[in-house]
Amino acid sequence: MKKALFVLFLQVSFAFAQTTPCVPAGDEQAYGNDSWIGYAYDLATAASLPTTPITGFPYKGYVVRSEQFDQNLGTSALTASTLCKNMTDKFGVRYRMTKSYAAGYYAITVGGDDGYMLSVDGGATFTITNWVNASYRTTTKTVYLNGSTSLVLDYFENTGNSRVSFAIVPCGAPSEAPQSISGITTVCQGAAVTLTASGGFEKPGAVYQWGKGATVGSSVIAGQTAASITVNPTATTTYWVRRVDAAPCVAYSDAITGVVTVKAPSTAPTSISGNSFVCLGGSITLTTSGGTLQSGAVYEWGTGTTVGLNPIAGAITNSITVSPTTATTYWVRRTESGVCTSSSAGITKYVDVSIPEGNPTEYGVGQWKGYVYAGNGSQVANDAIFNGAYRGYVTESETFDRVFPGCQISAANLCGTYYTYYGIKYKMNKTFPAGYYNFSMGGDDGFRLSIDGGQTYAFSKWNVQGFTTGSVTLYLNGDTNLVYEYFQGPFSIARVKMSVTACTPSEAPTAVDGVTTICKGTNTQLTANGGFTSAGAIYQWGTGATAGAGTISGQTGASITVAPSSTTNYWVRRVDAAPCSLISPAYTFTVTVKQKSTAPTTLSATTPICTGTSTKLTVTGGTLQTGGVYEWSYGSFAGENVISTTTANNITVTPTTTTQYWVRRFDAAPCSSFTEAVSKTITVIVPAGDPSVFGDSTWNLYGYDGSDLTLQSTTYKGFYVNPDLNFNTQTGTNGWVNTTSPSASAGWSGCAVPNEYFTMVAKRKGFPCGTYNLSLSNWDDMTEVYLNGNRIWSCSAWNMANRCSGAIGSYYLDANSRIEIRVREVTGYSNVAFNATLTTPATVATAPSAINSPSAICTGSSASLQATGGVSTANAQYQWGTGTVGSSILGTQNSATLQVSPTESTTYWVRRVDTSCLTVTDATTVTVQVDQSPVAGTVSGDATVCATSNSTTLTLNGSQGNVQWQSSANGVDFTNISGETSNSFFASNLTA
Repeated sequence: MKKALFVLFLQVSFAFAQTTPCVPAGDEQAYGNDSWIGYAYDLATAASLPTTPITGFPYKGYVVRSEQFDQNLGTSALTASTLCKNMTDKFGVRYRMTKSYAAGYYAITVGGDDGYMLSVDGGATFTITNWVNASYRTTTKTVYLNGSTSLVLDYFENTGNSRVSFAIVPCGAPSEAPQSISGITTVCQGAAVTLTASGGFEKPGAVYQWGKGATVGSSVIAGQTAASITVNPTATTTYWVRRVDAAPCVAYSDAITGVVTVKAPSTAPTSISGNSFVCLGGSITLTTSGGTLQSGAVYEWGTGTTVGLNPIAGAITNSITVSPTTATTYWVRRTESGVCTSSSAGITKYVDVSIPEGNPTEYGVGQWKGYVYAGNGSQVANDAIFNGAYRGYVTESETFDRVFPGCQISAANLCGTYYTYYGIKYKMNKTFPAGYYNFSMGGDDGFRLSIDGGQTYAFSKWNVQGFTTGSVTLYLNGDTNLVYEYFQGPFSIARVKMSVTACTPSEAPTAVDGVTTICKGTNTQLTANGGFTSAGAIYQWGTGATAGAGTISGQTGASITVAPSSTTNYWVRRVDAAPCSLISPAYTFTVTVKQKSTAPTTLSATTPICTGTSTKLTVTGGTLQTGGVYEWSYGSFAGENVISTTTANNITVTPTTTTQYWVRRFDAAPCSSFTEAVSKTITVIVPAGDPSVFGDSTWNLYGYDGSDLTLQSTTYKGFYVNPDLNFNTQTGTNGWVNTTSPSASAGWSGCAVPNEYFTMVAKRKGFPCGTYNLSLSNWDDMTEVYLNGNRIWSCSAWNMANRCSGAIGSYYLDANSRIEIRVREVTGYSNVAFNATLTTPATVATAPSAINSPSAICTGSSASLQATGGVSTANAQYQWGTGTVGSSILGTQNSATLQVSPTESTTYWVRRVDTSCLTVTDATTVTVQVDQSPVAGTVSGDATVCATSNSTTLTLNGSQGNVQWQSSANGVDFTNISGETSNSFFASNLTA
């Protein structure tokens, strides 16, 4: 039989008291119906004001306002039972109201001290915006509303007085833009015109607004508020007009525009140019100038001394060509019709008439016939000399050399005697056998030759010049109209000559044999061949792309040996002997010279560098020839480990260990060769530290190359450790001079940080628990402070700029708190000084005083241990273990109660651990004794007995625990047999 074991479990519970924080009332997205709900926000944490949207800040509850309200708080606070905070300065309110408006226009007036914004579409857009720090002012806007309207009124208060207001009145339909402007026309300068606007709806009380220019609203014409306006523009002008409704529903309609075109009258010409006489049968061109010709106006020419009489039909331009038969006076004026119908005053010019001899269209036969023009003593354009008056003619033999004494030309067949600015057009017709002919010419001043009757010129030196000669060899065949022109300019010397010689010209070479691609320093022989060579002709060689330029002196044979030092263009041609001295066309070719590159002299790069960063190797010095490339390699000697990724003059490398780099130049054929190489050893330094790590109750100060608080464009260089809670980079542990950088610190480990344009980051995790006042007493330049990854303070300038206060604020810090300070240095000084002043130390938990538990349990049973006593804190929890205090910690068992099932006697300990401050209290212990559980065992002996003996002996085997024998008459209900507690039992007086 079994002995029952009863175990009593004791359960203890605790109740913790805490203060319930204020939970702001209201749904921030709900609209008031026909009245405003204003949701209030604390803007104290805003870096600067104004700021929008204001809903991104701590929500503090709401207030209720009527549809039209004027909330004038002055310097008092915004208060309400629905607010968690009374707010005086640096707060914002978003008012929301839904109201149904009859379709129409409404004048809305919003006022505020400080900023305000109004939206009539639920905040999607804002109709009124005046979002600045300023004293109370109002803004009125006329808007169209129709039906249910979601209005949003944003307001913020910075400091000083606080006031916000909203008013709305119906306006009715606004005025429409006028539809037309009558009177738009073109007027003559000085005339007035009346413009009248009409059409479109005009609201009672509305006025008109007129202005000038293409931009509506600019150049308003003061005092013009009626539908009509009389203007007197001096130049073409754009006018605009619109309607303006009266207050309070001030509204401007759209505008329409019109242009009044102003036309100025023409003025009289001031001069007439052209010869004052003409030979009979000739013509003269008269040109007028001066004054002003307006658009649409024309010229009017006529004859006689009275302007306006005897007009010349069709003469409406500024020039007229006339051929008077007798002396004639010509007049000219300007006329126009239309808006400015008028004629200007006129001017006149007298033209005399002379009668020349000869017919300028005839050619001399076997001799030159020279027709003389102009010679009136006035300078004209050289090409226009033959547009002057015809004066008669002279004759010359086929070959002549004429010197005019004193520059005077006179002859029996000339109309007068002339000294300057005359021209002679010599004409001769001759039949030439097919072939080349050399024309040798000369003149003082210009001369030119035509073989097609003066249409084109085969030779020309048509300038004012001293006596100059020239020649040209031409191919002629058959009947030819030769024209040889000469002009005499200013008074000096007058001379003209001409002679003709038949020629047989050489032809151009057609090819050049020889090697035309060489390496610098070698030579090549070239031979011209092909084409015809006339008797006595020589070869002419030269360099350059233009034949005749760069002639090579003394080279007159068919072959030439050249050794150019650079790629050179050559030409060769044949030159015939005098008198023709014909020069054939040239054959051109190029001798390409491959230059050898020279060795680089310098290989520059930044070294040493930090591991993980790159450096750019750049070649300078020496010369890289066309087609040459760079060969880069690394190792002990040039060409050992060729880098095939580039052949340029620079390469960016990122070595992980100190490496020697080489570079040399290579030229392709025909100068296949490498230059000498230059090398550079890049020393690689591995910067110590991991910039992502926060110092464990110490400050890790990391340095970066590059001025960027985001660290995106910087390169990590190293760090040093400062164990002090408060630190100053200029003084104390690891201090360094503020004109240097963090790498100047005595404890620096890593690569050098430049003294300008760098970033430093100080990181620390773990502070003695409590509330601190955090501040910066010094910083330079832009600085940011983060607490647990959230920016809590920043300043865009150094502390001496007086833009920011160094007070960061009051914060609770513990062993898990992480503070990060980022400082961006540009130029000048750099430093940071951080102070953390403990104002309220954290409450520390105390040890439990006892463990409630049973002193013993049976094997296989469980027991509940209950820790009691001591003081707990918000971040404290229980820590359980067995054996020696602090060892054999039982995992995540952190409540006051611990359920255990030991298999042997065990000592348990418990203590409190603060997870925030990482403090540990003393421990209390208890030992639980484990007893063996009872085992029934087996009974041996006779189970059946004779009635005569009615007894038997029973023996209990393999039992464990206390023994108690029992009996039962029905096998269900058992009763103890008194005194029978041993392993053997004698049963007697048994009955069936």
